[in-house]
Amino acid sequence: LNSSGAFKSVYQYKFNKNVKNDLFIKSHVSDFNFAFNGLPGIVEKTKFDINYNDGKFYVQNLNGLFAQGLLEGNGTVELVFPYPVLDLNYSVVDSKINILKKTSVIASGKGKLTGDKFPYKVSGSFKISSGLILDEPQEMGGGKKEDYTLNKYLPKRKFRNKIQLLA
Repeated sequence: LNSSGAFKSVYQYKFNKNVKNDLFIKSHVSDFNFAFNGLPGIVEKTKFDINYNDGKFYVQNLNGLFAQGLLEGNGTVELVFPYPVLDLNYSVVDSKINILKKTSVIASGKGKLTGDKFPYKVSGSFKISSGLILDEPQEMGGGKKEDYTLNKYLPKRKFRNKIQLLA
């Protein structure tokens, strides 16, 4: 994880001996940029509000860019040992997702990041509006000449030839 940005917070703690003690935190994050290893794009120019109340962080008004497309989101994060509980919603519009070195698609969609332990579940649906394939066929297969496409879908049983499977 690589990140940068500005973070501003206001803390308020209410103490009353007859009532439950309350901690309220209001935070605003601006110009936040981050990238995860394995994430096919960079999240940048992001701003959002975080409010803490009743043991949960509420992420609100998240706006920014993901892979050069618009990003919006909201949701909750609850700090529970050993892993935070996530319930986050996101949407992206016209993000350029790199599939291979010289191959990319423009995609839009909505989804959720949820769970109470690693790995967290990423779900959603996306529509691909366009794509650009500039990789040579040899580059797509890692430079190997053999065709493994059919082999990975064949049952583990041995056949005399691959045509026998279709008959």
